[in-house]
Amino acid sequence: MPGNSMERQQFSRYRFVIASLAILLAFSQGLHMFVVGPIAPLIANDFQIANRTVGLLTSVIFFDQFLFAIPASVIVGRLGPKFVLGLGACLGSTPLLIFLAADNYYLLLGIRACFGMGLVLIFPALGPLYMQWFRANELPLVMGSFIIAIVLGITASTYIVVPLSEKLGWEVALSGLGFVSLSGALAWILFGK
Repeated sequence: MPGNSMERQQFSRYRFVIASLAILLAFSQGLHMFVVGPIAPLIANDFQIANRTVGLLTSVIFFDQFLFAIPASVIVGRLGPKFVLGLGACLGSTPLLIFLAADNYYLLLGIRACFGMGLVLIFPALGPLYMQWFRANELPLVMGSFIIAIVLGITASTYIVVPLSEKLGWEVALSGLGFVSLSGALAWILFGK
């Protein structure tokens, strides 16, 4: 049996729970990265705005990444990866539930900006968290699994958002996906160590 507590944590089977929770979180956050693209005409029509203006709903996420990547990394160093990952997950998913209340474009843009802020906290927290739980030779696999989960979330949302929006309305469709994201965040908060 390994000697110190860090080694015991790295050899613990609970690390697979940590990886699964991070994968669930990645999938649930990936659901919102590019989801507005396929329904841009619906949003543009509802708010009477140009398609290029709807494009800001996606680019604001990457603008957040640009502005806050370094400060978010400093926050991870100060508050710890577990806490910051939970904070990012909540910040990124909770506003997504209020798409139903989005009665103007600027509120919708603010919701997307909050999602981007949550996402910018998740990425720098993940590396240190994985380093606490996994051996060096396992890190590429778990990091790759995280990326695959994000891509699967993006793919799933862009595939299902149009039919859901046609049946239920885009606000309900996006709020429903927000509920999935919040579920991933709550799972992390309850079971992440």
